[in-house]
Amino acid sequence: MKKFLFIISILLIAAGIIDFDLHNKITCKNMNYQNNPEYASFLNNTYGFKKCSYSKKAKKISQEANTPYFSDEILSLYFTNPILFDDAPDSCRTALCKELLASINEAQTSIDFAMYGVEGQSAIVNALKSSQDRGVKVRWVTDLDSKGASSYPNTKKTMQILPNCKTDFVQNNSSAIMHDKFFIIDSKTLITGSANLSNTDMGGLNSNVFVKIKSLELCAVFQREFDQMYEGKFHKAKGVIENKCCLKLANNNVVSVYFSPQDRAISNALIPMINGARDYIYIPIFFLTDKNMTEALICAKKRGIDVKVLLDAVAASNAYSRHKELRLAGIPVKVENWAGKMHQKPMIIDDKTVVIGSMNFSKSGENSNDENCVIVQNAPNLALKYKQQFLILYNSIPNKWLKKDPRPEAPESIGSCSDGVDNDFDGLIDLKDQGCFGYKKR
Repeated sequence: MKKFLFIISILLIAAGIIDFDLHNKITCKNMNYQNNPEYASFLNNTYGFKKCSYSKKAKKISQEANTPYFSDEILSLYFTNPILFDDAPDSCRTALCKELLASINEAQTSIDFAMYGVEGQSAIVNALKSSQDRGVKVRWVTDLDSKGASSYPNTKKTMQILPNCKTDFVQNNSSAIMHDKFFIIDSKTLITGSANLSNTDMGGLNSNVFVKIKSLELCAVFQREFDQMYEGKFHKAKGVIENKCCLKLANNNVVSVYFSPQDRAISNALIPMINGARDYIYIPIFFLTDKNMTEALICAKKRGIDVKVLLDAVAASNAYSRHKELRLAGIPVKVENWAGKMHQKPMIIDDKTVVIGSMNFSKSGENSNDENCVIVQNAPNLALKYKQQFLILYNSIPNKWLKKDPRPEAPESIGSCSDGVDNDFDGLIDLKDQGCFGYKKR
C-alpha cells in the first residue's frame, strides 16, 4: 500500500496537481510552532506533512549557498539563502556577513560606508567600533526621513557609537531616501549589493547579494560619490560623477557604475541591455514597478528571449507592481513564498553580464533616491554562477505561485508565522498577524 501511495504521489507531482516544495522540507519544523497543537494541526491539514526531515538536496543547496558562490583574485560574489534560515537573530552567520566582518577587521587606514539603516548585527557594529578605536578612520552616511527618524531601530544608536556620520535629514523634504549599501575599505576594496546592516538581511532570512571587488579605480569612483554625501549633498543636490564607464579590472571584467538619481540607470543602461539581449534575462528582484522596463521585458519576450522573474511577496501586493502585466504577456513570474524576502536587485543576461546594486527597478530608484547600480560585463564565469543561483531559488518556489501571489505573512509563506519578523510591515508579528491567526487558506 505504501509503495502504491508513493507512486501515486510521484505521478501527481509530475502532473502538477501537487507541488513539491523544497522549502517545506527545510522549514517544516515550524509546524510545531511553540507547541501550539491547533496551529500544527492546521499546517498538517493544509500542507499534508506529518513528519519533517531535511532532504539531501536541500542540505547540499544550503551548504553551497552559505559559502562564496564565485571568487577569483579580483571579484567575489556572496549570497544569503532564504531557503536555509527561518529566523532572524543578531548573528553574523552567513558567508556574506562573515566576509564583510573580515574585511572590516583587516582594514588598515580607512572605512567609508553608505548604509540605508542598521538593525542588530552587533558583530559588524562592534568591528567598526574596534577599527575606529585602533586608529582606522571610519565615516558613514545613512538615511533619516523628514522627521529625523530611521526605518531601522538601531541606526541612531550606531550614530552615537560611530559619530563620523552624515544624514540626508536636512534636505529630505521629499520621499527620497539614501538607499545605498556600500563599503570602501582602505581605498582599494569595494563591497556593495542589496543587504542592509539588519538581522534579516545579513543574517540570511532575506535573499541578498554582495560583491567584493579589488580595484583602486572603482573605489575612487565610489569615493567621489561618498564624499558628496558626506559633505551634505544628497539626492538631486549631488553632481554627476564622471569617468565611471567601462573600467577594466585585472581579471578582464569590465565594470560600469550608475548612481541615482543623476545617471538614470534604468533608462540609460538597463533598458538598452534588455533590448540587446540575445538569449535570456533573469531577474530576482524586490520591487519591479518601472513601466518602461516592463515594456522592454515584454518586447524581449516577444522576440524570443527567455525572460524569468522572481519577485518578492510584499512587492507583489503593491498596487504599482508590474508582475501581472508581465504574466499576461507570457513571462513566467514566480512570487516567493519564503518566510524572508527576495531583497536582491540584480539582472543576469546572456551568460556574460551581471547587474548588482542597491536600486530597485522603480521610478524612485531611478529618479529620486541615492542608489548605485554596478554592471559587470565580459564576465561569463560570474554570470553562469549567478544564473545557477537564480535557478536554484526560482525552482524552489512551487509552480502555483506563477499564477497566484502568496501572502507574505501567512501559512503559504513557509515559516513566516514563526520567524519573529513582521514580514508584511503591518506592525503585527506571527500569530498576532491576521494572515497567520486567521488560518485562511489560499
